[in-house]
Amino acid sequence: MIPYVRIREVRLEKKLSQTQLAKKAGISQSYLSELESNKKSPTLRQLCKIADALGVMPGELVYYAQKVPNRSEL
Repeated sequence: MIPYVRIREVRLEKKLSQTQLAKKAGISQSYLSELESNKKSPTLRQLCKIADALGVMPGELVYYAQKVPNRSEL
């Protein structure tokens, strides 16, 4: 299972810009952008700060997807 964050989806539901959410969560907008594109993974502390800024539980921002096997694994 591979963890993914769904910060962008929730942020858009809350009608917040990246800049607004980053400011509320105390992180940089560029770091938030990397999290939303799954280029970086947040620490638990950062995830909690973002969840708090969005008004949701941290678990609502994470989901797990099964790894898609490549051809050699089939």
